[in-house]
Amino acid sequence: DTRLDRLDTRLDGVDARFDEMDARFTRFEERLDDRIDTRIETAEHRIIAAMRGEFIAAVAQQTRTMIFALIGSIASISMLAFALAALA
Repeated sequence: DTRLDRLDTRLDGVDARFDEMDARFTRFEERLDDRIDTRIETAEHRIIAAMRGEFIAAVAQQTRTMIFALIGSIASISMLAFALAALA
């Protein structure tokens, strides 16, 4: 009977150690998840910033092209108007 009690107390100690190991692995998993989430968010922000920069550059280039085309059209129409006025 005392042998079983000693075995039971030893097994309780082993069970406590396993619970402690499980808690340690749980904490490690949480830290690892936090680090992975942080890295993913950082990569996401970098990608969004790069895409935003490319988008802004493309819009600026298109706007510049449209402005020069508009200036050219206005200049052509005004020259045509001056030529027609000179003929009349």
